[in-house]
Amino acid sequence: MLQDPLLSAILLGAIQGLTEFLPVSSTGHIFLFETYMGLVPDENLVLWLHIGSLLAVIVYFRDSIWDLLVGLYHMVVERKHNDDGIYALQLIVATVCFAPTALMTRALFPYSELTLGMVGVTLLITAALIFIAEKTTRSERPLSWPVIIALGLVQGLAVLPGISRSGITIAFLIYLGINRQLSAKTSFLLSIPTIVASAVFVYFEQGELFYKLGFFEISAVVASTLFAYVAIVWMMSLIRGRWIYFAPYCAILGLFVIGLSWF
Repeated sequence: MLQDPLLSAILLGAIQGLTEFLPVSSTGHIFLFETYMGLVPDENLVLWLHIGSLLAVIVYFRDSIWDLLVGLYHMVVERKHNDDGIYALQLIVATVCFAPTALMTRALFPYSELTLGMVGVTLLITAALIFIAEKTTRSERPLSWPVIIALGLVQGLAVLPGISRSGITIAFLIYLGINRQLSAKTSFLLSIPTIVASAVFVYFEQGELFYKLGFFEISAVVASTLFAYVAIVWMMSLIRGRWIYFAPYCAILGLFVIGLSWF
């Protein structure tokens, strides 16, 4: 176990930030880090780390977010249809569809009852999803409403550590024939309402959204924000064709974790 709380916080933030937008499962890596460092798995801390990543994606996509908000205003208030407004509504609908699958997954696999073996298996699933998406050739298609609804439902599975949210959503969209850059952008923008929705859920579940927010948590959030921004820049470059290399990474890590769980 690390004796320096500040170093632990920075490492947790760095792991979360780098892995949130890379298709390797941030919650899975946080769970493994907490387990092997002797830390008690803390879902509230995981939420704060995600908020750090949220800040990074807002900064990176600030222009796109502004365009979406303006487009949504024209769509809802002025009744003027526009591409940005439709895209904003699609992200909202995907977030709503995320809820039932996420709640079902959380009920079946509570965070406090997870084991190393389970996380190892889910990492293998993430690896398989990336590999299948990259090896399937389909004609390019638009981001339609049926695709968005299915995307929201699929994303709910990512509350399970080891299932990468960015990995499963990007792989799903690419598999269906959505443009690669649009797939990554959609996945990252979708993280904004998803994280906000998770925060609201924790508030109603525990009544303490700002649970234990001290120096340790603040340090972790700052580190998460900085490293998440780096990860977004890197992933937007890798998505052009080299992101398949994350499949063997997840597969090797998953097998390694499963092996450790036997001892």
